[in-house]
Amino acid sequence: MLPEREALRREIPYTSWQDFLKLEAEKGNETALAVLRSRKEVAEPEQPQEQKPPVKNWMERGSEYAMKTAIRAEYAEKERKLQQRDAISHKGKKQLQAFLHMEQITAEAHAEGTKLGKIKRRIDNNGIVIFTLESGGTIRDTGKEIFFSSHDTRAERVALLYAAKKWGKRLTIEKGHIMFQPERHIERKAPELEKKRKGLSR
Repeated sequence: MLPEREALRREIPYTSWQDFLKLEAEKGNETALAVLRSRKEVAEPEQPQEQKPPVKNWMERGSEYAMKTAIRAEYAEKERKLQQRDAISHKGKKQLQAFLHMEQITAEAHAEGTKLGKIKRRIDNNGIVIFTLESGGTIRDTGKEIFFSSHDTRAERVALLYAAKKWGKRLTIEKGHIMFQPERHIERKAPELEKKRKGLSR
């Protein structure tokens, strides 16, 4: 039996499909070579993917700053165009300007990743601009005073942002309302205002 096996081995010098492919590849069979290479690629373990470095926080802040700058420029242009509309009364312009202030606050908050939700707006028969938050809290702008729902922390926060957009630092905060502060009293009230702002940011 041994001589017969040796003869068979010479006629068929392979015992598996892998051996057959190797033999054919050695003879220059490109198809066999391609199959062997493809098998090698499948068999080899995948290289671990290179871990991407975390995005730098300063990049996020830079993007946020750029977005807020663009928003401010956009609304500054809207206010400029509003003031140029002669067909609207001075009182009407003030009311529309109030709407623009709240729109800008909402847009800037969104750029920071904070959603204030849908804020409804209307003007009552006395000309008071009223904003209603999704929480039910309200903000009322009479022109010289801003009243807000003192039990609603979000209404208080939005009211402060709105007042700052309207008057800058020239304001005094009391429970439930914010008042325009004449310039001669700003220095005296500044520490109290800063204390209120810190309390809201906690």
